[in-house]
Amino acid sequence: MKNQSALTCKKLYGIYKKYQLRYNRSCTSGQICLMWSTYRLPDVLTETKQISEIEKAFAIELDEDDAIELYDMTLNEAVTFIERRLRRQE
Repeated sequence: MKNQSALTCKKLYGIYKKYQLRYNRSCTSGQICLMWSTYRLPDVLTETKQISEIEKAFAIELDEDDAIELYDMTLNEAVTFIERRLRRQE
């Protein structure tokens, strides 16, 4: 289980860093919301590249409520959220 958690964290962290560096270079709090611009927030999260990349990386589907919940999480909370979602799909 720890190995799976480490893999999930590594994958999500890679996605997080890709977008976090693009929009919020100086902030290192681990908040998932930092993957989006703070000046031009999306109207619909599920239509963003960030959510699409998370869905593809973990082979999950997120509805808008899931995406909003994920947006408000820290990186560690998001790892737990994704792992629970993956277990539900098994």
